[in-house]
Amino acid sequence: DMTSTNEATDILNCDEENSNELHCKVCNVYFSSLHNKREHMYGKAHIQNVTEAVEKELLRQQQEEQAFMDSALVVSEDMSQDDFASVTKTVATSSSSSSCSNTSDPGPLPSVPVDIHRFMMEFIHKNYEREQEISVLKKCLNKALQDNVAMCKEIQTLQEYQNKLEEELKSLASTTSSLILQSDALKMVPTLFGIINL
Repeated sequence: DMTSTNEATDILNCDEENSNELHCKVCNVYFSSLHNKREHMYGKAHIQNVTEAVEKELLRQQQEEQAFMDSALVVSEDMSQDDFASVTKTVATSSSSSSCSNTSDPGPLPSVPVDIHRFMMEFIHKNYEREQEISVLKKCLNKALQDNVAMCKEIQTLQEYQNKLEEELKSLASTTSSLILQSDALKMVPTLFGIINL
């Protein structure tokens, strides 16, 4: 159902909803700053832990659904046997009462037998529709998880590229400063020899 599906989705959002906290609940790790936590949330270890947590939640849901289906089939079989016994008893009682009656009053009509086959078919059909709905929800959830993981990987790649550009920018700034110092030093050489007056 939607509740159990939301429980699995909440695993992905548990750290995002508490972005101001320094604790990653999925990995059970504390950080010294929010910046470090955000970098961790896009790291491979965090993504792997989130994926494992979601897979465990999906497995638990599947086990619960299977247990529910098994118990539902047992209950339906018990109900069918009880209905059949009840109908047989009702028909036998009605037949006995009508044969022993000496009045002209026909008495109440016997209960209409329960259509067990129809009941079973409707029950199976409803369960089939429910399984189809669960299957669609699982596919949507899996797609959302895959999109989330892909987006996290893309963000991680962009962050690595950004860090690389920042390093290159620092290197260029350092090189520029060095060239400026060398240029100033070269300008001082002619002055020392008195060749030109700067």
